[in-house]
Amino acid sequence: MSKAFYCQTQDLAIGYGKTPLLQNIGIGVQRGQILALIGPNGAGKSTLLKTLAGQLAPLGGAVLLDGRSLTDYTGPARARKLALMLPHTRRTELTSCFEFAAAGRIPYTGRLGILSDADRQAVRDALELVGASPLAGRDFNCISDGQRQRVLLARAICQQPGVLLLDEPTSFLDVKGKIELLTILQKLAHEQGLAVIVSLHELDMAQKIADAVVCVFPHSVSGVLTPKEAFAPENIRALYSLTKEQYEAVFGPEKPAGPKFEHYVRSGQKLLRCGYTTGTCAALGAAGAARLLLTGHAPESVALRTPKGIVVEVAPRFGRRVFQPLLELLVGIPSVVYGLIGLTVIVAWVRDAAAAMGQTITGFGIFSSAVVLAIMILPTITSLSIDALAAVPHEYREGSYALGCTRWQTIWNVVLKSAAPSLMTAVILGMTRAFGEALAVQMVVGNAIQMPSGLFMPASTLTSVLTMGMGNEAMGTVYNDVLWSLALLLLAMSLVFIMIIHLIGHKGAAKRG
Repeated sequence: MSKAFYCQTQDLAIGYGKTPLLQNIGIGVQRGQILALIGPNGAGKSTLLKTLAGQLAPLGGAVLLDGRSLTDYTGPARARKLALMLPHTRRTELTSCFEFAAAGRIPYTGRLGILSDADRQAVRDALELVGASPLAGRDFNCISDGQRQRVLLARAICQQPGVLLLDEPTSFLDVKGKIELLTILQKLAHEQGLAVIVSLHELDMAQKIADAVVCVFPHSVSGVLTPKEAFAPENIRALYSLTKEQYEAVFGPEKPAGPKFEHYVRSGQKLLRCGYTTGTCAALGAAGAARLLLTGHAPESVALRTPKGIVVEVAPRFGRRVFQPLLELLVGIPSVVYGLIGLTVIVAWVRDAAAAMGQTITGFGIFSSAVVLAIMILPTITSLSIDALAAVPHEYREGSYALGCTRWQTIWNVVLKSAAPSLMTAVILGMTRAFGEALAVQMVVGNAIQMPSGLFMPASTLTSVLTMGMGNEAMGTVYNDVLWSLALLLLAMSLVFIMIIHLIGHKGAAKRG
């Protein structure tokens, strides 16, 4: 075998028990290369991956990793060089997606398993790379199977391996999710230099991303083939035991090679060939529909190139590094602190401002409490809004730019409209907190049991009336009944807002399809 292979096998025999399922396996993958395993169900692709990962002991031969036998590595050392992603079937209890992905850092944390700041950043980077950052705080058991695939890939990436082994990573994903995941694999291999070995059933996608292919037959394994050799009609028919009629029913009859063209984008200027218009090429690139040009056995050759940095993020780095952590800090401040600040700063400022205009007021009232509430709920609304905007797929922005929209047209017509249901939910959640807040408002509103005639008049809130009156009134009295009625009213208001949140969520989901 070639010395260039980072991971390779020598006369490998695999299987369960003492009878080999496959033997005389001689394959290898280089760094920066994607090796695709294709073959029918039950042929042994998963068994081969488990053997390469060290989960199954070889029945013969050896697996070499970076020039050394796999058995020479300790468990942690092997985990730092090799990561395996298998379909997840076990149930985890009370585990967030961030914690699940963070398990990939165990080879670097030592026996105690304590994550450092660098480890946490590596987990966040991995989740962002796979498009799973919005899932970080959610229960791993409460997300879809497709979302779990993203988190599983993030866990494997957290190991920072040299070799990445993936068994059917596109399972449970829709077409868009499959394309996004395979694009990530290409980036990991071609830009970060990982050696990727992936088993796939989607032959069209395997053909697009594979740099090399290994065909796993029911009782044998081919050597390392080029995609052209592996996906030749006669080889595919032999691999899956297809008749010519069955092959053509799925893949269609063999077609002559189609036209070849290149689409360049350089400083806004496009070079087009083969009669395709600028609008057509832009639309194809925007929708990710270039695959429509690649159907049939002999696809056209398409190259789409765009200048770096065409997708401009709204928030600058300063905002992400300074503003967002500051907001997260404000979310965790107790309400009594906000009330104390309102009592000593806002109330005094309102009183002094009124005195400067010749008015005599105490400073306690609806205006002061409104300012305190606004400051309290702003971090909550802003944090949820940041997550909502970040959850808008980058493909939407890229498509908008490709169609000729400006930055602000994209923000207004694409990003904000796509995130509108989540933004409304953030506002309503903030208002719900404001309705239930008692302590901070109680300190600045004045606690006067009266109907206020203006914003600067003292008043009282439902929550403050309930907290002060419930413990002092005897059961069965009229005032006690009034307090229970107020509590019922507060509960009804909360239920209304919860129903509005669910309604907005359902409409947003229906709008996104």
